[in-house]
Amino acid sequence: MVVEFKPKLGLTSGARDYDNPSALFFILLDTLKIRTRILLGALIQLLLCSVLPMRSPKSSHFQRDVVFGRVTSQLPSGDGSYGTQPARDSVVFFNLGIQYNHPLGVLSNGAYEVSQFYLKMEKDLLARREELGLLSISKWHASERESNNTLIITFYFKDVESVHKFAHEELHRKATDFYHKAKFEHIGVFHETLIVPAKNYETVYVNCRPVLMGTGAVRLNMPG
Repeated sequence: MVVEFKPKLGLTSGARDYDNPSALFFILLDTLKIRTRILLGALIQLLLCSVLPMRSPKSSHFQRDVVFGRVTSQLPSGDGSYGTQPARDSVVFFNLGIQYNHPLGVLSNGAYEVSQFYLKMEKDLLARREELGLLSISKWHASERESNNTLIITFYFKDVESVHKFAHEELHRKATDFYHKAKFEHIGVFHETLIVPAKNYETVYVNCRPVLMGTGAVRLNMPG
């Protein structure tokens, strides 16, 4: 039996905010090693448990925004319908990253200036997401090194034309020109572009708060 996809979340006047940490906080985490963060987290948890009453898991703020059950992320048509075919639209995954190959990490020479360009580009994209074809943004720390000094922002775009438009934006050109002119050998930058045709991807989430492509938002052309 063919079943049409139905939305699990209601319509909103703008993109949802899932209480993601600020980009600055995301970058500053690079200065703390994993064991340091674990130790600090354990101490804070111990302190909170000693002064606050215990709550059931369902009353915890960690359950906020969780979509229970098995769901998928699909792009709606302009009228808000999802149809019956999964992955009916193409999508572009664009990874943009920065890597600090220096003992001082984000405190090394030039790191602040480069990171500021990243923060400005992210802010500009979010402010003009419909114009630039942006679906969602996710931030990640790579763990191939103890310092976690590789930072990745994954962008989901509607199509490759949107990526090209972003690449030719004045802010992106300024960031690229600044980096190449400064010649920071201890700061690496990279990007990956993956163009995924329709019907060639799958998204499945079980008991998760929206993450990755699941945080995507598009504007609908609905009457009223």
